[in-house]
Amino acid sequence: MTPRSLEILVAIVECGNMSKAAAKLNITQSSVSQAISEIEKEYGVLLFDRLKSGLYLTAIGKEVVAYAKNILNLETEMKNTLMHDSRNTKIRIGGSVTIGSTLLKKMVKELTANNQYFNYSVLIANTKSIEDKIISNDLDIGFVEGDITSDDLRSEVILDDRLVMACSPNHTFASRTSITLKELDDIPLVLREEGSGTRRQFLEQLEAAGIQPKIRWSCCSTDIVLKAVKENLGVTVISGKLVEEDVKKGELAICDIADANLTRSFKLIYHKDKYFTNSMRRFVKACYDCERDIDE
Repeated sequence: MTPRSLEILVAIVECGNMSKAAAKLNITQSSVSQAISEIEKEYGVLLFDRLKSGLYLTAIGKEVVAYAKNILNLETEMKNTLMHDSRNTKIRIGGSVTIGSTLLKKMVKELTANNQYFNYSVLIANTKSIEDKIISNDLDIGFVEGDITSDDLRSEVILDDRLVMACSPNHTFASRTSITLKELDDIPLVLREEGSGTRRQFLEQLEAAGIQPKIRWSCCSTDIVLKAVKENLGVTVISGKLVEEDVKKGELAICDIADANLTRSFKLIYHKDKYFTNSMRRFVKACYDCERDIDE
């Protein structure tokens, strides 16, 4: 199995079939088919189920593709390091919505201002999406809140956070400094979509208390969540860092949920097999320096 055969494998998956992969790589379709057959024959596995409706990755095929992407990315990084100063290596950063709306935006702004060689791209998505993209090597590192679910990932705590209940100033909870989980029974909730670390942590607390959540709104936009809450369509649970300005303006009220564990950590996550380039090591160090300044 060679880097070229891995490149062919990934091309088939990305293009959807062998003929398109052959055109993309400027080789014959027979060469594409032969490369896959040689891997399957050498290791005694089946990478694709070949059905009339098309090619479908087998379970082992999906695992091999994930490894292939990682290996090819490492090869690309190695070539970039050999051909160019490693300062110019692009870092693909993922951030959950909460962190992307607050800390990550601040970190990137400061790092860009202080380092002319900082070359990066940022993807903002929910925690589950960031985890999946790091596992598939579509991202180098990520910043998420809460626990990670994959044994293939490593995490490091960079900052602590706490969730609060937020509601309209006209809501019955607005004058309260704290409530209990039981008081949320039958209260309309406005929450982020499934896959959100914030949503997952909150619903786990409700489930442990034996409360069936009454989810009125569910969406992938924090802004829409807060707009619905401001219109008194329900209450939400959210990072206190995200609503500081709204509370100051009197557009939202917040309080603690006394009997819920809503503390959590903002974490740096990466694949356990990820090779850290010089650029990535410098970026991570700068992030820790930035986070210490924020925490102080």
